[in-house]
Amino acid sequence: MTDQKEEVRGANRDPLTGETDFRDHEPAYRYGWESATLQDFRNSKFEEVKPELARGWPARGRVQQDWRIAREATRDAWDRARR
Repeated sequence: MTDQKEEVRGANRDPLTGETDFRDHEPAYRYGWESATLQDFRNSKFEEVKPELARGWPARGRVQQDWRIAREATRDAWDRARR
């Protein structure tokens, strides 16, 4: 039973830090994944489009997270989408 409880608690952890609730970073992960799969960025590396992604981040609407924090989750999702 303890293993199941730990698994449930861990399910909402940030895969990058393990310290924060993953739900706080979900918009940044979604942004990274969606951006990595856009036709416009198909041959680009994250570092090449990072400035454009930074400019687009506030336009995501209800996003409350600063780009400096969201950037790493966005990069992680970008990398995962490209594997």
